[in-house]
Amino acid sequence: MKRLLWALLGGAAASGQAAPAPTQDVWVLDQNANQLRVHRADLDATPVATHALAGTGQARGFGFDADGKAFVCRGDEVRTYDGAGVATALFAGAAQGLAQTQDVAVRPGTNDVYVSAGATALASKIVRFDVNGAVVATLTHALLHHPRRLSWSADGTKLYVACNGNKSILSYDPVANTFTQVIDLTANN
Repeated sequence: MKRLLWALLGGAAASGQAAPAPTQDVWVLDQNANQLRVHRADLDATPVATHALAGTGQARGFGFDADGKAFVCRGDEVRTYDGAGVATALFAGAAQGLAQTQDVAVRPGTNDVYVSAGATALASKIVRFDVNGAVVATLTHALLHHPRRLSWSADGTKLYVACNGNKSILSYDPVANTFTQVIDLTANN
């Protein structure tokens, strides 16, 4: 497999104590096979379920809302999958201005879905959607160059964006509607 994105849950037991029984599943996005795989929290190599992704193009990123619904970026689309991995709907795509979707993050405490898209400086953006897939805002900035990964702070006050084109980490403040460069990784290649 080329690359796996892991959502890891759990912790280590103290020395001499039995490890707690796994209580949650780990979902893996297999970008080569364009499928979602579900593993038990003990990370047994054999998945308990495998789900082929709908749509076309490469699968690139995924995220979950508080109810466990998965949002998966593939090609120029974002599709939703329920907790069982069954495709439920096309959430957003070319009709909403998306091209080369990269990642998705749901803002904690809200139903707002943020999708990064674009592979060039001019096409790069983050699109904010409401829970129904309607565009709320399109975010652009000179520092936003091929945004690959999105991650919200636990309290939902900052969105962190990893940009491949300029090798930087940005933070986005949704209240002030501003981007700030947090880390410049160009020296690290």
